[in-house]
Amino acid sequence: MSNITSIFNFSHIARCFEGVSSLTRSTHFISATFQRTWVNKLDAAGQPRLLEVIDLRTRNIVHTPMLSYIEDISTGDLYLDEVWHILAIKCAAVALGIPFYAVLVEVYYLIKTPLLLTALAFDMIQQVGKNLYEQKCNQLKSSLLDYLIETKTALTEGIWKMVSTPFYAIGMEFAAIYGIFDQYSGRKAVAAIEYSWQNHTSYKEQGACLAISGGENDWETFFTSLKKMHVNYLAKCFQVKANINDRHIRVVCSKPL
Repeated sequence: MSNITSIFNFSHIARCFEGVSSLTRSTHFISATFQRTWVNKLDAAGQPRLLEVIDLRTRNIVHTPMLSYIEDISTGDLYLDEVWHILAIKCAAVALGIPFYAVLVEVYYLIKTPLLLTALAFDMIQQVGKNLYEQKCNQLKSSLLDYLIETKTALTEGIWKMVSTPFYAIGMEFAAIYGIFDQYSGRKAVAAIEYSWQNHTSYKEQGACLAISGGENDWETFFTSLKKMHVNYLAKCFQVKANINDRHIRVVCSKPL
């Protein structure tokens, strides 16, 4: 049980969600779909790694070779092991946050797309000028072709993101609301929708800041960062953490929820 869980266990909010969720929560259905699974994480030699975790009862750091997850039996995907009424609270928070998040995504691409198109044009002018000065006609043709391809890609990506964002947001909103009542299935749905929304890019690549170093290649760094696909998950903790079939995972045991 997490520290957050132990705090919310005695709060009015947690008791409220426990009562509301229990009206529609089917223990038999959830048990048939998800289970609690204990695993070892293996090192390169195939031996269980000792992992540092915080004992949330004593607040001390302990070493353990075994971690528990919630396993989706149908796929073998492993999610964070969280108590169901805490998940209900998180799903409610996600449902409240999605409208604001969707607006930020729209604004981000509304700014990024014309900025990237301008940067591409400026870079193309530099390359054309350089090729003309050095009389490299073959490279001039290649530079123009690269510019057209990159411009098409940037424009297509920007328009697609702005058009698709409302649909992803609506789907994620309904999944999060559903998760208040069916926590584990709701979390799975939210995670799947947001993973698709992020172009199937791992949450581990989270970050959307445009990196500008303090050296001589500020323009190149800015330009490279601007072209890169940036990832910003709203519910990163809902994402799949591993799968029982991963090479570095060894299942120790499983029990029904």
